[in-house]
Order: sequence, then structure tokens, then C-alpha cells
Amino acid sequence: MALVSEESSKSQSSLGSFKTLGLDPRILKSLRKLKWESPTAIQASALPLALSGKDLLIQATTGSGKTAIFVLPMVQKILQIKESKTKEAKSNSVLALVLCPTKELCIQTEECFVQATKTFPGIIVFRSLDPTEAKSGVFSSLEVQFPDVLIGTPRQVSRCLSSFSGKIIRKVKLVAIDEADAMFSCGFEKDLRETLSHAGRNFQSIVLSATLSKEVAIIKTLLPHNLALVRLLNQELPEKKQLKQLCLRVQHKTAKFCVLLHLLKFEKIRGKCLVFCNNIKSSYKLKLFLDSFKFYSCVLNDQLPFNSRHSVVELFNSDQYDIIIATDLAAQSFRSEKKKHTDQEFSLSRGIDFQNVSLVLNFDFPTDSSVYIHRAGRTARGAKRGTVLSLIMPSDEAALTAVQERLKSDSDDATEESENAVEDYFVDMAEVDKLVYRVNDVLSSLSNKTIRSAQLQEIHTELLQSEKLKKHFKKHPSDLVAVQHGNNQTGSKLKRKFEDISEFPEYLAPTKLSTSDAGIEEVQSDTRGVLGESKDDGGAWDRKKAKKQLQKETLDYYKKLGLLKKGKKQSRNKDPLKCL
Repeated sequence: MALVSEESSKSQSSLGSFKTLGLDPRILKSLRKLKWESPTAIQASALPLALSGKDLLIQATTGSGKTAIFVLPMVQKILQIKESKTKEAKSNSVLALVLCPTKELCIQTEECFVQATKTFPGIIVFRSLDPTEAKSGVFSSLEVQFPDVLIGTPRQVSRCLSSFSGKIIRKVKLVAIDEADAMFSCGFEKDLRETLSHAGRNFQSIVLSATLSKEVAIIKTLLPHNLALVRLLNQELPEKKQLKQLCLRVQHKTAKFCVLLHLLKFEKIRGKCLVFCNNIKSSYKLKLFLDSFKFYSCVLNDQLPFNSRHSVVELFNSDQYDIIIATDLAAQSFRSEKKKHTDQEFSLSRGIDFQNVSLVLNFDFPTDSSVYIHRAGRTARGAKRGTVLSLIMPSDEAALTAVQERLKSDSDDATEESENAVEDYFVDMAEVDKLVYRVNDVLSSLSNKTIRSAQLQEIHTELLQSEKLKKHFKKHPSDLVAVQHGNNQTGSKLKRKFEDISEFPEYLAPTKLSTSDAGIEEVQSDTRGVLGESKDDGGAWDRKKAKKQLQKETLDYYKKLGLLKKGKKQSRNKDPLKCL
């Protein structure tokens, strides 16, 4: 996670610079090397208070640079302690503690400390707890010397404290709790209470959250001092100029696949795209669907091992994939999936730094407005612009209304006649309907067995790529052969099966293609964005006539390719495409 220095809503000149904050010259040198000249609006408001030792509760939009608000004061405080000749400077104890809800966020926070101490490495020791050590309960890396800054999830830190009888954080001077509203939903209430009980009562607290929920109010009661609230404009998401929020209404599940294929195939979407689904099965089905049309993507969910998740994020951030299909733990709606072995120290919409995301697509709309807020926060980070597009079915209307009301109450001009934050988006549904046959052909092949095989294939791939198993495979080559034999190659089979269907003839292309550089093209059209709904006024489009014309054109095209069986008469009432 990079510490953001660009400002999205205010000019840089009005926010001053880091020099005016009284930071150590070595920290300022590191910031200059990283070209961080001016603080963001929330940094300019909160950093002076944090540096003066105030206990803070900070609410700001995701991507606004909240991490710097506790990283810089921690580095400053530890430098001052180490230069003093007090007992604290000589004692072997943790001076600062950072609690994060996910393992991925812990690693990104550690990277922030690396960036902030780039010009004076080694003076301050900071360490993110090893997930393997936390799982085993044996912290061999901490036995020689405790770090100055300890970073981990509440569960990891709680296990660490039990190994060292809680002595490790008794002299802690500063405690930061990042993404506080996610702590209880990840199941960390008990661990958080145990951790804070070992920290004494003489420390500065900094609590950060994108939303103010009941969980945050409970966390405040666990801390020794009252927290001063710092927030800007009571706004949970960036302004409309920076973040566009759109919704496209469809009537059924198949319509979602048609619309997404239309947007991708005809380049209505440009740049990197983060797609959210509400359950793991849906995410793998969508991946196989996109693979069939040669839009390659990667899947990220809580059932993948930590190293695999970290690898997927790195591949996406290094531009090896433009589409990532994510499943957020908080949005899963199937009880059967919750009973499986999942990693509670993981959440897709919380804290993970997906770089340069142009579009967040809610393929499945979340039932909770807080989940929507955090999903939308994956784009339009810093000064960059972004778009959120949600595909809305009739069953999602109530959840969309809740999001609209929440965002309307957060805006400054919250009046009854004010515009909705999430605006309607329209596409030419006549063009989208041309893809129905191809979409149904692919979806009919994606049975539950096929989707399950795709999940097993990923497990086999992870086994083959595992660094820990390489030595085992050298000693036991028969095991390697067994794993390779078990790789069912589901994705490759589908690609070969639908190799021809991924090539679109000219008559399926829309009359006007996108010319936008990034994000999603704005289509100016009067067509209602509901698949299967006709428009009766102003030169009505005859859907049945268009369907027959499409069938005739498609049939002629396949005849040219020689794909139809000759000599067989087709029934009048039978769809001519069924003979394929």
C-alpha cells in the first residue's frame, strides 16, 4: 500500500507541505525521495493532532492516505525514544503496535514503514507476524529480539502474547487499529479484547475506519482515553468528479453475462477491472465464462491459501491480468460455503491495494451498504478517477435503495430533490440481445460438475507451484506424477470447445464502438437498460422480427463456414441454430 500524497478534491497549494508538520529531517528526506510533497486533506487535518499525542478516531474515504496518519507518528515517536537516554530506549520491548483485520493489509502496512524509513534503514525494527508462525504458535523470529513496531491481526498478536506471557507489549507507547469496522465481522472481538488488556493504560490510540459502525463504538470503550473524531465533510466516498457510480438494470442472471460480454468484447470497458461476486461458485462460473471468450482473468477468495492470494494480487498489480474476479467474505450468502475451511483473516474489499483499477463491477450486488462502500473504495484512489458499475436485478432494488439513501445522507446537498449518487447507465439492448445464443451455449456447458472441476484444477496448480512441496516431489516423484495426472485441465478443455465461438462476425458488432481511454464508455441512448423489455414509443423496435433476422444472418454465416449438416430438413417450428 502506498502512502498517498495527491489530493482528489482540494488543490495541493491549499494543504501546505510535510515540512510544516514538524517531522524529523530523516523522515522528510524519505518523503522527498518518494516524491510525497503535500499531504492529503485528511492527513493535513489529522497528522498535527497525531504528532502531538492526541487519541484519534479517523474516518475518511478509502485511498485517501489514512495509513500515513499512524505510520509517520510512530516513526517519529520511536526515533525520539531511541535518541533519548531513558530506560525505554534500552529496554527490549515493542514500542508501537498495529492491528489490521487481514494478513494482506499487514504486509502492505509493513511496506509503508519501509517507504517511510527508506533513508535510514535498520534504525527502527518493524515486523509483520509470519502467518505460519502464528498458526503454529511458535514465534522463533521474535525470540532473539522484539521489534520496535509489531504488525499483525488481533488473532496473530493474541497468540504471540500467550507465547511470551503478554510481556511483549506492556511498554507500548502507540496503538493503531486499522479498518476498525471490520474487526468484529472477521471474528476478532475476543482476540482484540485480550490484546488490549495486555497493553497497559499509558499509550496513544489511533483508530481508523472508512465507516462509523456499532463495532467502532465498542472498540472505543476498550481504549484507555477518549478519542477525538477527525473526518472531512462526512463523506464516505470521493466526489462525483472523481468517482462515477452507475447501475444497469437487468431482468435475469443470463442478462448479466450478456451485458458483461458486450462491454468487454466491444471495448466499452478499458483498463483494469475488479469484478465482485457474492459467492465462490459464481466467481468460478464467471471466470470459465470469460475464459471461453478469451478474456483471461484470475479468481481471489478466502478459500485460497495466503501465499496464493498474495501471488494473485501481485500478478494483477503487475498488469499480467486486467480482470480479477473477487469474492468478499462479508457478502457471501450461502451457508454451505461458510462452513467450509475459510480464512477469516481475509477480506477482498478491505485494505488490499489493487493498483490502477479503472472500474469496479458489482456483478452481484451486495446486500449490505457498508460492503458496497468498501468495494467502491478499490478504485478512484488518491487523485485518480474511477467508475463503479452495478448490475441490478429486481431482487437487488431494496439494497440499491439503501445505498442511495446512505450516500444521499452523507452528501452536503442532501435534499429530497437531490440527484441519486448511483446514476442509471444505459446500453443499446438490441445490440446486447445479439449475443444471447452464444452466451446460452457457453452457460449450458458450465454445470456444477464443471465448476467444481475448475476449483480442483486450481488446487492441483497450487500444489505443483508450492515451494514447500518441491523437495518432497524430488524425493517422491510418484507423488508428482499423481498430482499432474489429477489436473483435469477444465479451463483448457472449454477453451478448445469454444474456440470458434469466441470469434465474433462483423454483423454482431455494434454500429459505434467505444473511443474512451479508461473506465467505461458513456453510451447516449434512449433504450431502457432492461434485457428483454421492448420500447413501444418513438418508432418501436419489433423484437420478434429482429430475432428472426438475427437467426437468418447467423444461419447464413454458419453455412458459409460449412458447419451445418447438409441433407437434413429443418422443422418450421424448430430454431435453425439448434442443428449445430
